[in-house]
Amino acid sequence: MSQAAIELRGLTHTYPDGTPALRGVDLRILPGESVAVVGANGAGKSTLLAHLNGLLLASSGDVFVGGMRVTRATLVLVRAAVGYVFQDADDQLFMPTVQDDVAFGPSHQALPAQAIETCVRAALEAVGAAHLMARAPYRLSGGEKRAVAIAGVLAMQPSILALDEPSAGLDPAGRRRLIGLLRSLPQTRVIATHDLDMVLEVCQRVLVLHDGRVEADGTPDELFADRELLRRCHLEPPWGRSMATPRRDGSDAGPEPHAQRPDTADAALPDFSELTQVLIASRQNISPKHLQEPGPNAAQLDALFVAAAAAPDHGEITPWRFVIVPAAKRALLAQAFASALVERDPAATPQQIEAAGEKAHRAPLLMLAVARLGAAEPDIPAAERLLSLGCAIQNMLLAAHAMGLGCGLTSGRALDSSPLRALFGLADGEAAVCCVNVGTVRRRKAGRIRPAAKAFVSSL
Repeated sequence: MSQAAIELRGLTHTYPDGTPALRGVDLRILPGESVAVVGANGAGKSTLLAHLNGLLLASSGDVFVGGMRVTRATLVLVRAAVGYVFQDADDQLFMPTVQDDVAFGPSHQALPAQAIETCVRAALEAVGAAHLMARAPYRLSGGEKRAVAIAGVLAMQPSILALDEPSAGLDPAGRRRLIGLLRSLPQTRVIATHDLDMVLEVCQRVLVLHDGRVEADGTPDELFADRELLRRCHLEPPWGRSMATPRRDGSDAGPEPHAQRPDTADAALPDFSELTQVLIASRQNISPKHLQEPGPNAAQLDALFVAAAAAPDHGEITPWRFVIVPAAKRALLAQAFASALVERDPAATPQQIEAAGEKAHRAPLLMLAVARLGAAEPDIPAAERLLSLGCAIQNMLLAAHAMGLGCGLTSGRALDSSPLRALFGLADGEAAVCCVNVGTVRRRKAGRIRPAAKAFVSSL
């Protein structure tokens, strides 16, 4: 049996006022695992996490880190191995600048100045925050503070990360960046969280705590499909699981196959009105130059196309299609953009030609939206087909926004050029309408003032 990164044997903890928090927890976590600790408030999540690097010591039982028992005598070595990220980043950031804050730990390790500088830069680059180095922590956004707090821990080069509610208080874009970061880290990760949707993306194992005990230990798919377990532990299924269809025996069948026609005529739908208003009002068109990795994963991309397929389609002819441009083909798209500019303006400068091609390399996910406007049976007017495509695109944009991703549309005269039509193999009657760009938001713009209804509504 390989040595565990973390092992708990009969761990109990009772607070000084007599409140029992952990009641005989046994647990083994292997090196490299990403493990979520979930449960209702008061279940013992934060208390368990605080034992991993000796912030709390066991009332009884034992905690082992890399085979080393956690005691007062071993705290220095334990804390070198286990980096702890507090729930509130403000509890962790206290120096005048981000650089000073991340350097605080390494500077107490008797390292030379050059080594400290290298360590700090590497940690900030790992979390995508190197550009914040000279900023004051109190001027950062919630997501930026969280990234810097993680960088401060990474600078100590721990083999294990303990993160307490890392996604709490983050906006969708900040949460999406955090998920990308957590997925990229090689360390053993133990994450106490209420964000079960994040767990689905980040963790391959889940511990459910209830009343200070481990109620269940398994994969996210197994545990989140157990409705009775979730009810008993005062949890709700994540959004992805809550949309699943229960079988007749009460088990979870997962989402309906996409090709099936759902029969919802007699189903009582929940009230989504408030959520819908917030989702629509908060979505922005994000320029591709403000999008960065990570883009949508395979499951999210599939969900975007499911959303598109729900668009109104009179005649059921699907009068549109989407063409993904993978990273390996972006150079071909860049060449088409550049050739389109030269075709339109033979006097274009090399700088303008280069700028035209550069547009192909911005968003993590780039798709061309194509409308089918030629002959079809039944005969559906072109305007109605374009309307169907617009609805499909809007469905995808809102779905991406709900996932915490940024998205935007781009168009231009290049879309009707012969180089682009040739690259995408557009048939007669097909029109390239726009490019759909999706990724993680690097920077949001200020929200625009939306027009009042009286500006565009009249009565006959």
